[in-house]
Amino acid sequence: RSACGKDTAQNVARDPVARVSYAVPWSARWGLWRAGRPRKERPMLVVTSNDIPGWEIRQVCGEVFGLTVRSRNAFSQMGAGFKSLVGGELRGMTSNLINSRNEVMGRMIDEARNRGANAVIAMRFDTSEMGGNWTEICAYGTAVVAVPVTDAARETAARLGYSQSG
Repeated sequence: RSACGKDTAQNVARDPVARVSYAVPWSARWGLWRAGRPRKERPMLVVTSNDIPGWEIRQVCGEVFGLTVRSRNAFSQMGAGFKSLVGGELRGMTSNLINSRNEVMGRMIDEARNRGANAVIAMRFDTSEMGGNWTEICAYGTAVVAVPVTDAARETAARLGYSQSG
């Protein structure tokens, strides 16, 4: 548990340990499932910051990314057009975007693991339109080997399943 209590979005800005531990559970969700079967993988810390408070970056493994290109469903586009007239959330589009982001995060995490990294720093999403009917979604960052160096970071690492070896 972080010094400020429960690791929630409200507490993230106040506590650097919470910032790290809040980022991990989301990114860890994807890698546990592939081809419908659960699998055990070593944890991957993914943060949007350029460093990880309480951790030392021992090795930079390079830039990693995950990419997908999605085509638009004409019927869902028409439904979204009608929905935009009256307002409200476009749930089908939101669901598609969430699935796409999870897919590209998983691909980025796999690439980082293949390079021997245990963390990705400076993670970003990027999207672009291609040809009017396709959308490219990309997650990218810098794969690194990071080691906890403070007591708080070591406690977070143990809670998240990182081995204590550096």
